[in-house]
Amino acid sequence: MCFTPLISIIIAIFEFLVAIIVLSVYKENKTSKILAVFMFVLGFYQFTQFMVCKTSYSNLWSTIGFVTYSFLPAIGVYLVNIFVKKIKNPRNLFIAPIIVTFYTIINHDFIKSVSCNKYFISVSTYVFTPENYIYKWVYMIYYFGFIALCIYYLIQYIREEKDSIKRKMALILLIALITSLLPAIILLFIIPGLRSGFPSIYCEFSVIFTISTLYIAKLESKLNKKL
Repeated sequence: MCFTPLISIIIAIFEFLVAIIVLSVYKENKTSKILAVFMFVLGFYQFTQFMVCKTSYSNLWSTIGFVTYSFLPAIGVYLVNIFVKKIKNPRNLFIAPIIVTFYTIINHDFIKSVSCNKYFISVSTYVFTPENYIYKWVYMIYYFGFIALCIYYLIQYIREEKDSIKRKMALILLIALITSLLPAIILLFIIPGLRSGFPSIYCEFSVIFTISTLYIAKLESKLNKKL
């Protein structure tokens, strides 16, 4: 038996609870609502990790998991855009993950292998096969490009925003994003063999982001009272 299913389901429940609390207690907060959506998607991904190891439909749940975490960068930029208001039609951000979803669904041999290791789940997909390098690079540019865009927009916003509460909210979001992502990337470069387990590793660190969500929601509530 691997430990990953237990870790995944605990984190999933925690993220679902935080999302429910945010929607219940801070339901008037616009930013907090999108954060809650992000938490639900992140939690659902963790749930798919649990199902991969605990059911006989590992390929199905791996596919659902891939589609789920493919939406995270788009949701992230959509969230950051609430602060910066740089993108006129943020709904267009979801075109890329929708295309990824369609491509995944029509490819019947999408999942190449699945294994439950001691600390994370490793899923090898058609995206990262040698013969599919064009799609691989397009996907990676989308995924990490959107994350880089989040970081760039937040840094720019923090430098320009005069309101201390808004600036603090953006700073917490930036720190949460970097501290959630950076350890997984460092591990990836130190141990290249972890590449197929990157989403699983990243989401284990994402609990930092989840805790930060509560603090951001509290600050936004304070900001609304101030206004």
